[in-house]
Amino acid sequence: MPLPPKQEKFGNQAASLAAFVNYPGAPKTFWLWNDDMYALEPITKPYPAFHLGPAAAYLANRNPNNTWVKAVKATAEWCGTMDLPLHEAHVPLLLDTTKLRDLLDTYPTDRPFAVGATYHQTRAGDIGVNAGNAKCSGGDSLTEKLSLPMPYLSGNPESWAGTLGSYVKQLFPEPSRWER
Repeated sequence: MPLPPKQEKFGNQAASLAAFVNYPGAPKTFWLWNDDMYALEPITKPYPAFHLGPAAAYLANRNPNNTWVKAVKATAEWCGTMDLPLHEAHVPLLLDTTKLRDLLDTYPTDRPFAVGATYHQTRAGDIGVNAGNAKCSGGDSLTEKLSLPMPYLSGNPESWAGTLGSYVKQLFPEPSRWER
């Protein structure tokens, strides 16, 4: 589904999600995965949703000038979820198509958007557990991320070029059909 690119990635995500939830025949629920998320083992049982604890507390310890932090804060404030668990742990989310469509129809297009901050309004799964952030970036330790109680990792170009990429490529030596 080709879409015109937006100036920043969060606008691209909102546009892609809007196209999906408005597509004829879209399923009632769906798992949202980003292109930098990895399942480290076969998913043979339902896992809870994973979150980062209350949004306000999590964001208080982050750089307020970071574009991701700005998008998460703007979305959580608009949704009224600053005191609720923040589902921006860089793991898959089970979402309700109709709920997400309704939210996107009313969300201000000039406001930064982070879908995980909408989870309380758009979820199809449970509230889940605070299990930390699967994202490996900067100085994060891969060993620390592997010790989190979840079967997922996430990365960025820097971590993919380093220990995360080496680890995932060792686990999955054959490229997926999307990497060929």
